Amino acid sequence: MVTTEYVGLAVSSHDAYTLSTATFDRVTGPGWNPPPAGIPTGLVATAGIEQVALKWTVSANATSYNVKRASTVGGPYTTVASVTTTNYTDTRLVGRTKYYYVVSAVNSLTGESDNSAPVNATPTVNVPLPWMTQDIGVNGLWGSAGVTNGVFTVNGSGDDIWNSADTFRFVYVTNSSDCTVIARVVSVSNSDGWAKAGIMARDSLDPGAANTLIAVTPGNGVIFQYRSSDGGGCNNSTTSGSAPYWVKLVRSGSTFTGYCSANGTTWTQVGSTTLTNIAYIGLAVSSHNSSSLCTAKFDNVSLPGWPPPLLMADAVAASSTRVSVTWNNLTNATSYNVKRSTTSGGPYTLIASGLTATNYSDSVASVRAGYYYVVSALIGGGETNSPEAAVRFLKLTGGIIGTAGSWGGSGNTITNVFDGDLTTFFDAPGGDGDWVGLDFGAGVSNVIVQINYCPRSGSESRMVGGVFQGANNLNFTGAVTLFTITNQPATGVFTSASLTNPAGFRYVRYLSPSSGFGNVAELEFYGYPWSASVPVPDGLSALAVSTSQINLTWNVFSSASSYNVKRSLTNGGSYTTIASVTATNYPDSGLAGGTMYYYVFSAVVSGTNSADSAPAAATTFSPTLGSLAHRYSFSETGGASIADSVGGPVWNGALPSGGTLSGGQLTLSSNAQQYASLPAGIVSSLSNFTVMVWVNLTSVSDWTRIFDFGSDTTANMFLTPQCGGGGTVRFAITTGGGGGEQQINSSSTLSLGVRHQVAVTLSSGTGILYVDGVAVGTNSGLTLNPSSLGNTVNNYLGKSQYPDPYLDGALNEFRIYNVALSSPEIAATAALGSGQLLSTNSPAMIPALSGVNLTLSWSLATAGFALQSRTNLTSGDWVNITSLAPQIIGSQWQVTLPPPDGGGSVYYRLAK
Repeated sequence: MVTTEYVGLAVSSHDAYTLSTATFDRVTGPGWNPPPAGIPTGLVATAGIEQVALKWTVSANATSYNVKRASTVGGPYTTVASVTTTNYTDTRLVGRTKYYYVVSAVNSLTGESDNSAPVNATPTVNVPLPWMTQDIGVNGLWGSAGVTNGVFTVNGSGDDIWNSADTFRFVYVTNSSDCTVIARVVSVSNSDGWAKAGIMARDSLDPGAANTLIAVTPGNGVIFQYRSSDGGGCNNSTTSGSAPYWVKLVRSGSTFTGYCSANGTTWTQVGSTTLTNIAYIGLAVSSHNSSSLCTAKFDNVSLPGWPPPLLMADAVAASSTRVSVTWNNLTNATSYNVKRSTTSGGPYTLIASGLTATNYSDSVASVRAGYYYVVSALIGGGETNSPEAAVRFLKLTGGIIGTAGSWGGSGNTITNVFDGDLTTFFDAPGGDGDWVGLDFGAGVSNVIVQINYCPRSGSESRMVGGVFQGANNLNFTGAVTLFTITNQPATGVFTSASLTNPAGFRYVRYLSPSSGFGNVAELEFYGYPWSASVPVPDGLSALAVSTSQINLTWNVFSSASSYNVKRSLTNGGSYTTIASVTATNYPDSGLAGGTMYYYVFSAVVSGTNSADSAPAAATTFSPTLGSLAHRYSFSETGGASIADSVGGPVWNGALPSGGTLSGGQLTLSSNAQQYASLPAGIVSSLSNFTVMVWVNLTSVSDWTRIFDFGSDTTANMFLTPQCGGGGTVRFAITTGGGGGEQQINSSSTLSLGVRHQVAVTLSSGTGILYVDGVAVGTNSGLTLNPSSLGNTVNNYLGKSQYPDPYLDGALNEFRIYNVALSSPEIAATAALGSGQLLSTNSPAMIPALSGVNLTLSWSLATAGFALQSRTNLTSGDWVNITSLAPQIIGSQWQVTLPPPDGGGSVYYRLAK
């Protein structure tokens, strides 16, 4: 007889008159096994002003999500919100502080999932460095602060700055030395008669910190107050005054004195106190009403480091086609941008960004065309612009030349013409043929764009008919007339003449007219260095050397200081500058396979760019043949570098802490923490790939790395010969740290003292792990590939991104292919060994009869080919022979075929 049993959930209150409520999750039983919520994926954190916006993908079976935050990587995490959406904005955060987040999914029946992979973000603040801002204490409404054109707008709520703890918005800098802080409280809204807006100094950011404050209130005048010790009570003194009103806080040692003023000139002391360990000083606003905000505006704010010095730019014509832009360095500026316009006042076009120097050379069509520049400094996330700088021409200097002597030996010689004094003058010893000018020096030629001249007082008419000339010989033979004075110039001031002659001259002069006797008080010549046009460079050639590299060479260009290499995917451009080099060759690597690239280059001579050369083009090798992108054979006999024989010198690796190179292998010692470092970005362009290595382990520990490519512990891919716990070979790739790894696991181990080939392939989401040519692990659900990691900067052989043990053993060869090799190709490389590559040639089949069977053989190095057949050579399709797979026999591929059914002829070929 079948017995019925009842299984379920039971609740008893142990009191017949009272209900007990219980909640159950993760309930399973016969006929009841609800699916759990999936772990959230795709978590992204975007920083904002004092907030972080989070979003993630929908998790299967989730009814809600828990958002968790930590202040350190790895936690501990605190739940900050439970939401039913797949997004959440975390507010009331401290700017310029890194926060870490995870999200878990909740199923009302099965409970909470594991946490997602972590992400992090650093919210910004709306005030520039050196300022920082945040709410102090627990405020009913979150405050804010911003600076526009030197005016601070501060919004703060809070019960008060008083008693034993404060609640308010603080805009502050760190300062521990003597200082004077001044601000004018332009306005303060009347959220309460005791709302406060003023200057504060305090020993910490804790609500109960010792502090002092000089502030303006809407209804109770100006208050000076202080809390002498942490958590203590407050004292104060007041005086009359209302916004707009000036406040000042002076620190001298441990003495703090507060002042106020109606005009910023005449100050009244309101109070003084003694405080120690003060570390923060700035602007404070409290609404005295936690349910509303008080808005206060401050201007004329000054304290150490503020206001920042004015950024000033200067633009000088350095040649006919080059403008030298310079500016002053600003403290705390992280970089500078240069903008240009052909119209005064803009709009401006950004022509250079991310500059860390305080100068920039701009190539233009002609410095006479009229250009206007603005330089901006990036400080604390904000951008500060300089006033506009128009291209100016320098006043030229040189040796003074001209007619010797003076009228009557009075001493009024040619030196007076360039002494900067309009009251001195040149009075020549004779009336005709007198002249005065400048010699710019050997090898120097200047283009003259403007001449300023001033006559001797009382002899203005004697300059009419005088001419200005330029020449390239001292006797002015064949001189060029630049300008002729036709009108009598004014007395005691400069008259200006603008010139358009583009020629360059070593010598310039003023030639006095007949009976002119010189009689010039002062001359100024303005211009720029003349430069001959640069011819077009030539001799560019392009040669593809692999699937990912094209080598460029060109002819030496006389006087070139450097060359700009430019590339395009389209014949005729547009071309993008990819390198600036001093050599006459460049290996362009990291390219796509089977792709044609077009190149030009220009020469830089004396800071001027030539026109582009004639183009050259080349096509990288097909990705299906010659797909080897990098090869390190460790054939060096010593030194601290390892050569990439395929990728070229740009991809050579280094041995930062040593290693032994001998007999075609690199031996690394774990105890000496030896490893190899490969260049940044070596796998960043790869999606499908093969990484192959021959390794002989001396000893092995958990999480030793054969290779580990990444930028940190968040984004990387690695191969370990012994994963923790299982002790087996594992490949993993992640962009979300250890918790977000996508893995290829195996049950294989690597024997000590034995050389093994280990390879990893990835193609269209399927990754395969091989040991000695045999597949030992597969994952067909990979969504990440090397390009997902970005431009990796830590690319190691024998070292981990984590503080894991170093590799202890020898590497015989390390290869990277830009395609996923097939299983037969992997098997062939294992059989061939580390010294021989797969062939890119078409294989030649060798037939042999063995009784009635036909044996076909071909080179082991030509792997990955399919054997096909058909019964005639004129019609029909070639058909793959799948019933008999080629086998590795000795150094060849071999397949033995039975006689064809029904007799007749059968034709065979190999195809790939």
